[in-house]
Amino acid sequence: TIWPGDYPGKVSARLRVTLSQLRTVIDPDRTGKEASYRLREHDGTLAAVESDWFTSDVWRLEELLDGSPTLESTAEAIEIVRPGVGDDLQEIAELATAFDTLVDRTVAQRCAVGEQLLAAGDARAACDVANGLIAVAPLSERAAALSIAASLGVSDSVAARAAVDRCRAVLEQLDVDPSPTTAMLLRRVERIA
Repeated sequence: TIWPGDYPGKVSARLRVTLSQLRTVIDPDRTGKEASYRLREHDGTLAAVESDWFTSDVWRLEELLDGSPTLESTAEAIEIVRPGVGDDLQEIAELATAFDTLVDRTVAQRCAVGEQLLAAGDARAACDVANGLIAVAPLSERAAALSIAASLGVSDSVAARAAVDRCRAVLEQLDVDPSPTTAMLLRRVERIA
């Protein structure tokens, strides 16, 4: 609950007051009992309505994720889910799960873009993507594997070994075996070490 410890009647009253205050802020021109322009209620669910004046990072993120992933769109998406954003949602399980799903989708798309860059021969750009991903998703095996592959692509054996160490730490922390792709990259770096 939003206000733990309160009995249901008090929570309901607090919610009505909070919603009234919210409507005053987001619909300043609304009068008295007039319906909100930016908040809609339907079957007990409250939803915000996007407009030129009122938007949401989550709506923008969903728009970016629903489109074809590009270097630019995934960079914008990563910025929306950067560390610290969404921390306040972790207290509400449903919101935390929904936000975590968006973060996972964002990381997967950014990894795919990094892999495409690497396949196209732009290992330096793939390194940049991988390094940015490690900051946002330090426990992503796919991002760790991209970091290894991109380091190999720019012939930086020191960075590749560091990426292998980071990847092994991720796998150990998650208590999982490497995927076949990651295992192949790990063996490749071991051979050149």
